[in-house]
Amino acid sequence: MNVNSGILENPRISGFGGVLRRSDGSWLYGFAGNVGISTIIHVDLLALYHGLKAAWERGSMEVICYSDSTLVVKLVSTMVNPWHHYATIISNVQDLPHRSWSVQLQHYVRELNSSVNFMAKLGAASPEI
Repeated sequence: MNVNSGILENPRISGFGGVLRRSDGSWLYGFAGNVGISTIIHVDLLALYHGLKAAWERGSMEVICYSDSTLVVKLVSTMVNPWHHYATIISNVQDLPHRSWSVQLQHYVRELNSSVNFMAKLGAASPEI
């Protein structure tokens, strides 16, 4: 699974998107959403949350999730500070991998996945969730 965020420049509307693929790389599912005006970290966290939730709901039992945000990977890989501005969404993301499945979170370079960039821009251009 690859997740990403995107921002439309005028107005500055934020969106997220992602692609779930089978192990052979073939398309399984895509998702996108609009969150209005927000920070890039918040939108990246929402992309990760919605992606993991979609993978769980579709019965994926082994997931490798790639995000281009090193900060988001770090935030969800360490103990959450309860006073962090995004503590609730970080905690929600951290709870998902504790279900009966295997989840790995890894960083990747954004330029390697144009389809996820497209989904994030599509999310920003969609009606707000």
